[in-house]
Amino acid sequence: MKNNPSQKNKYVEQIVEQAIENSDKSEEIYGIVINLTKEQIEQVEHISSALGIAFGVILNSAVKYAIYYANRLEIPVNQLDTYPQKLGTDTLKEKITAQTRFKLEKAGMQSYLSECIVAGVQLLYGNLINNFATSVEKPVESFVKQIENKTPSEKRDFGEKYVENIGLKAKGKTSGNSSIINAIGFVDGKKIVFQSNLAKTALGKKQITTLGKKFESAEVAIILAIKYTSVFEQQLREQINNNVKLHVLTLDDCINNSVTFQKAVIDLPKLVKFEDCL
Repeated sequence: MKNNPSQKNKYVEQIVEQAIENSDKSEEIYGIVINLTKEQIEQVEHISSALGIAFGVILNSAVKYAIYYANRLEIPVNQLDTYPQKLGTDTLKEKITAQTRFKLEKAGMQSYLSECIVAGVQLLYGNLINNFATSVEKPVESFVKQIENKTPSEKRDFGEKYVENIGLKAKGKTSGNSSIINAIGFVDGKKIVFQSNLAKTALGKKQITTLGKKFESAEVAIILAIKYTSVFEQQLREQINNNVKLHVLTLDDCINNSVTFQKAVIDLPKLVKFEDCL
């Protein structure tokens, strides 16, 4: 949610660049019929107008983006939140390129073109249009700075509220200069171990040893911090059982709804209640 695109939007930029570059190139095309709602058609038109790219090119790009996004989350396309349960009744005749058709076939989605278009359009619209509008109101830097400048006690209060919102139970108490809140719980039968450590300094070797012991009994382990050393995640993974599913999150991940955050949400859906704690 900031004017400078976050890591999750780098592929959006790439998609746009490729769409512009390829829009004038001759390529084998296939006529298709797709079903959209009026709202979805308006979204495509909005994206098309904002980027100066043809309607049909946006549709092809949407398919590629949906497949890319699902691959990043390591889930099938039909498990994306934006994948439609049913299609609209407005029928359009458009064209897809050989490259789009190939990507559909590779993803096993060749019979679900309209669904992939809808899933991709929703993602593109959310990341390109809605995120830009939101960034004007809520720049990510202000959120991070807001938390970073709180006292340790206030950071613990934030962590406790977040733990409660995501359905876990705080375990143990810290005080003084500590910004740590530990929590534990079970979701869909899986043991979740969570720690919020919003210290101003980057988490590193000192925290890894302690976390390794806390996370060893978990099925899903989640750590939330402001920042980490460059080798933090790699070294932490070396300390815990390979069967533990580890999610290393920053405040930036939560606010920007990054791919890293989306993967964690699959294991703990209530993580999205982050902003309720601000």
